[in-house]
Amino acid sequence: MNANTVLRCDRCHSTTHCRIGFSNKENQELRFICQNCQSPIDILLKLDPENVRWKITSTGAQEINESDYSKANYFTDLHLDFPVYTDKYIPGQTPFMRAVMLIGTEKILEYQQTLHLLDATLDVKEDINALIRFYLGQKIDLFRKTIHKYLPLDEFPCEKPVDINRCLYMMLEWFFAPLHRPPDTFKFVDFCSKEISNLHENNPDNFYAFIDTLIDTNFLKNTQKDSLKLYPKLLKSEVILRPTLFSDFIENPEGNLPVKISTSSFEIYKDLYKDLSEAISRMLVLIAGISNINMRGNFNTFNDQMSNMPTSLNKYVDVPLGSKIGFIDDPKWNSFVENVLDNKLRNSIAHYKVEYNEVTQIITCYPKLEGFKRERKIELSFLEFTSKVLNQFRYLHRFNHIIKIFFVHHYLRKNP
Repeated sequence: MNANTVLRCDRCHSTTHCRIGFSNKENQELRFICQNCQSPIDILLKLDPENVRWKITSTGAQEINESDYSKANYFTDLHLDFPVYTDKYIPGQTPFMRAVMLIGTEKILEYQQTLHLLDATLDVKEDINALIRFYLGQKIDLFRKTIHKYLPLDEFPCEKPVDINRCLYMMLEWFFAPLHRPPDTFKFVDFCSKEISNLHENNPDNFYAFIDTLIDTNFLKNTQKDSLKLYPKLLKSEVILRPTLFSDFIENPEGNLPVKISTSSFEIYKDLYKDLSEAISRMLVLIAGISNINMRGNFNTFNDQMSNMPTSLNKYVDVPLGSKIGFIDDPKWNSFVENVLDNKLRNSIAHYKVEYNEVTQIITCYPKLEGFKRERKIELSFLEFTSKVLNQFRYLHRFNHIIKIFFVHHYLRKNP
């Protein structure tokens, strides 16, 4: 279902014809930017499905009684679940119908099922946030009480540390399935479980020396904490991820996908990308240690044929983010780490060398050191940026299973 309305900007009094497509959420927060004065206009769409009614409330603009939409100065499509076009009004060419034409009815149904699962996760987000908070705060009684609302006690005991660890990651796997792409996660978990098991069998002394170092320095615990704190932030950012998930269903998105989404500004979400990158950077230390044991038998020994080689894994922790991947030389891990980071985007955000055009939703980054000048730039759409955010989360979620496996080995050695 769609609603058409005309909004008059409070700032410049120009008018915009808005075609608003309905998601299945009861309350839908949408945003667009006045194309005349670049002022933000926020819309709250409240649905009343039982009575087939809806209410539109706007901030920054007033809804006016205008039935001739052609009199409006501008046009914008809005939809919470789909990327949108804002070029011109075409009757019937709603975001939903364009999406159907782009990926077909069967994939639309798959996509909508993904959104239903996401909505189900959001319905229990307070429990999810509490579980992570209780785990990190070692409030195990509260953790156990909450987890058994979802996992049966007889099948998932939650007494020993290894069982608590298992329940935590089972919860993450289930509730975040709409976001992390389970087949890819299962493939990675199967791979790294076998790789770590091989290290344990073939080089147990150095393997446990590696784990002891991670435990004694609290590096493993702190890395886990850094990653777990980002899961609630992903749920808070679900509004930018809904249309991003749609791109998973497009075989060749380049050149086919509209560049806009109907939501808040890049400025609100840019630090999320940076935080995800920093957490992944710490997780790469775990992979580097695995690589070193597999290639040279010692977690501290890097390839001495590399220039500026770190002299230990401890030194590797402080290697700049953009150089970290280059020191992981185990070919079996290369395909999992080679595209994990966009260091140019991360550096641009971290050093405030990024600009955002709210009307076009184009992000301009200046990643080079250029002194006074800003000439060499990289441009990407906000939708491309949100795709990078989602991709970063997927890597973080997969790499988080390495932490889980290391803790399992640690707990079982202490209490077989």
